[in-house]
Amino acid sequence: MDTLLFLITIISVLVLLIRLIIKLVKRKSIAGTSKLTGIILLAYSIIWLIFYGTAANQVVPLATDICFDDWCATVIKIDKTENLGTIIAKGQFIILHIKMSNHA
Repeated sequence: MDTLLFLITIISVLVLLIRLIIKLVKRKSIAGTSKLTGIILLAYSIIWLIFYGTAANQVVPLATDICFDDWCATVIKIDKTENLGTIIAKGQFIILHIKMSNHA
């Protein structure tokens, strides 16, 4: 749902920006189009804050499939290390071993 809302907002703002450019070239008033663009961006920001505030993080145990359409990802192992090759961490590296599968 949030991706669809984002795409609709981006497309609407792009169309309105094109209208603004056309009106500027023709030297017409851009007040109405500017207000509409502002209202759309404000509404999107408010809805984004609502989605962000109601989102919850879920702890998923190891070896549990998390599926997106036909594809599933599973964290099968977690390693913690102080360095990764020649790169030394300021804190700690956490390496996730992930198994991807397709159940279609």
